[in-house]
Amino acid sequence: MTCPSARRKEDWSAAYSSATSDWQVMFQRAGQQLRPMSLSEARAQSYVFDVTDGRIVFRTPYGQPDSFSSMVDGVPAEVIHPTLFSRQSWVVIMVDLVAACSMYEGSYDGSHIVWKTPQILYPLMSGLSALDSQVSLGVGGKLLEQSITEERGYIMKKQESTVQISIPYNAEGGYRKSFLMDSTYHEFYVFNLYLEQILVDEDYIETRLRFFRPLATPLLSHPVHTENRTVVEEGVFTVYLGDFPEDVELVAVKINGQDFINTNRHTISKVAQANDTHGYTLRVPFDDPVVETQRWSTATQIGHQLHTDHSKGISFKLDHRPFDCLWEICIGSNPLTPELAAQRGYFLHNDSTTLLLDVPLFTEGYMYKDIGLKTFSGTFQIHVRDPKTLEVQGSSVKTCPFTATELIVCSTDGRMTVVANVSMAIPSGGIPAKTSLLDRNCGPKEADSSRAMFSFGLNTCGTRVKLGKDHVIYENEIVFNQKFLTVKKPVVARNATEKLILQCVYPLVGLYRLFSVHRFESDTPGAGSITQPQQPTRRPTIKPTTTPQTTVSTTERPILMLPAMHPPAHYIKVFGFLKDLTDNLSKKRSGTLLKFVQIDKIKRFKA
Repeated sequence: MTCPSARRKEDWSAAYSSATSDWQVMFQRAGQQLRPMSLSEARAQSYVFDVTDGRIVFRTPYGQPDSFSSMVDGVPAEVIHPTLFSRQSWVVIMVDLVAACSMYEGSYDGSHIVWKTPQILYPLMSGLSALDSQVSLGVGGKLLEQSITEERGYIMKKQESTVQISIPYNAEGGYRKSFLMDSTYHEFYVFNLYLEQILVDEDYIETRLRFFRPLATPLLSHPVHTENRTVVEEGVFTVYLGDFPEDVELVAVKINGQDFINTNRHTISKVAQANDTHGYTLRVPFDDPVVETQRWSTATQIGHQLHTDHSKGISFKLDHRPFDCLWEICIGSNPLTPELAAQRGYFLHNDSTTLLLDVPLFTEGYMYKDIGLKTFSGTFQIHVRDPKTLEVQGSSVKTCPFTATELIVCSTDGRMTVVANVSMAIPSGGIPAKTSLLDRNCGPKEADSSRAMFSFGLNTCGTRVKLGKDHVIYENEIVFNQKFLTVKKPVVARNATEKLILQCVYPLVGLYRLFSVHRFESDTPGAGSITQPQQPTRRPTIKPTTTPQTTVSTTERPILMLPAMHPPAHYIKVFGFLKDLTDNLSKKRSGTLLKFVQIDKIKRFKA
């Protein structure tokens, strides 16, 4: 090797002055000059120098105290620089050696092990040119022909001033080590890289660098991959297990705690893959004793609304899945059937791929809240349940804002909420905010120039109760107090009634607490109405010969009736007096009403 630059003359002078006929060595480090030592002393420090006629061999372990680290073109390298010298008569023979190795540990990009080394490992090597370098690749200490390395997928490329080697995972020439950890299959791949680099200096002297470097992937886990290939119409579970390396065999399988054995009814077969892996296909009939039957569903299997129309109602969409036959869709406690949809006014479309449900506003099943003069919220909910146990597995709920000029809500917890146009019930000069119910202390919660909103319990505000054969009617009135008029002689419209009648009708069969002042409960919501009584026809004043009979009729005007939904009550006890009362009423002719006034003064009966 050509001696380095003239900077080494000082070192040569130190070696020349201490040279003897025996060979000595002096290690060089940047900025330091170490003392010479004999070859026996060097061997004691694990250095090996073998000097023969025409040949010098130098060996050293990695990480010796006389070596140093350096970054060469972004790649870490370890370098050691010994100088051998010996006096032969009047001549001092000096041999300058440099040993350098890439310390790049390698990386794994998910498919290849990557390793790289600089083309010139140590810049002080004088006269070496990277342009004239040749690189050969091998494995296990044996170089391979370029055609073989290409066939195996080895990749070698010169990138700027480095040489980069890429070895595919599980390529021929390497080997895998596998083991189980935490019941999961793990492995890593090892490749013993052998690389030879030949560099030529300006005197056409070759320098050969050979690298032996074991490369390994990080620890890779391979959980068993399962793929459900079941076709429901076949009535057989079909499951694929894989993929396993070629040296892994399936020894045993358990299904629901029982050993899986090949029989005429259930089978397991091996499936070879193109990448030298394999898997297994298991087939088990639905009715096999090893199969456990379960009903299941999730709320996510009900798609949210397809669209929402704030003036008409709410729509839902459900995409059918293979196991839809295992559950049923319900509205409340009733299964969703074409008959139920027709009865309640829903629009139901159901084909082999999709179920569409359009629920018009004010149909049964809605829940209403946040009722005000301008808007209110309507909520509709559908459930998925097990048809055998009736256990609800999932739900989909949608709430939307709506608007209505007038409405009345008769809730299952005994509350009436009304938004009514009271302009025809008050004379000119009156304002809706001054209206009230039969109890003048019960005024509106909100009011504007023509409407008023009331919300009150059915046993408050002077509400009257009427009992029929199979129903009960709660009735109140919106009235106007003349003392609140702002003009002395108001103009009264010909069709003005000065009151509106409010009614909520409940079926007796669903009421559990009727006269209790503490609690009202009903299985079903009531049907509400707002009516305006007609004024009797005015006739000329004639002194009658007999007492005239005046009949006052009522006319019901169109109104939105909103049934409310609440969780059904769980009481099963019915007051004894209510049962007796119902029995007595059933003996009377149909249409007879028993009227109770001032409900709040009736004492609570004990069953």
